[in-house]
Amino acid sequence: MGNIGGHLRHWQRRYRNARKKPDVWVLDEHKVAFIQIRKVASRSAKLAFSQFILAGDREPEAEEIERIDRQYARHLTTRRIAQLARSHYVFTIVRNPLARLYSCYAHKIVAHRQQGLANPFVDWGIRADMSFAEFVARIVDIPDSESNTHFRSMHPFLTHRGKLLPHTVCKLESLARDWQQVQRHIPGFPDLPRINRTDSGARPAFLDAYDRPTAQLAWRRYREDIELLGYAPETEQLLAALR
Repeated sequence: MGNIGGHLRHWQRRYRNARKKPDVWVLDEHKVAFIQIRKVASRSAKLAFSQFILAGDREPEAEEIERIDRQYARHLTTRRIAQLARSHYVFTIVRNPLARLYSCYAHKIVAHRQQGLANPFVDWGIRADMSFAEFVARIVDIPDSESNTHFRSMHPFLTHRGKLLPHTVCKLESLARDWQQVQRHIPGFPDLPRINRTDSGARPAFLDAYDRPTAQLAWRRYREDIELLGYAPETEQLLAALR
């Protein structure tokens, strides 16, 4: 009986997480909405939003950010976001899917293991001692409909009936430049704090974690993201650099 109960709780947790709606910060007064994607500069964006709301030059305290998050963050269906986009300026930040997947592994598996923290993905059959190649092979077998938000594809949060919802899609790789588009639409919006600037001429650090078979698996898993968000040429170049 206890074993049955354990399995039931496992699937209940997995189902609740997989069915989670996109996190959206909505500022009705300014007609602005931001769709958050896990493992893509979400903390930096929250800092900028909080500073904007507080109308101050200083960096907001953690308690202030949490309070503002509770006040302005909503879990919305993509249908509701599509309706919101008729009256609000909607934007988001995305990242190369291969880089995002490695960041998920590095922070949620490796860092948790080193710090003695619980494995957040145990309900998905992911072990804390998995190598990155094993992790990717496991992720490939988990469809988006059952995935944790940290490794679910980005497009389910950003599209409705095949249409891209955000008016502006900022890329983490060119965020300093892309953020200027957001600032043009939102007068007085602050610079994005803690931008991880990427030298487009340098070899990305995450690439060292991949070999060609692992990268090809990740490509197939996140093909729709790669193509929809314009990462195909970059990803082809990355794969060409691998043996």
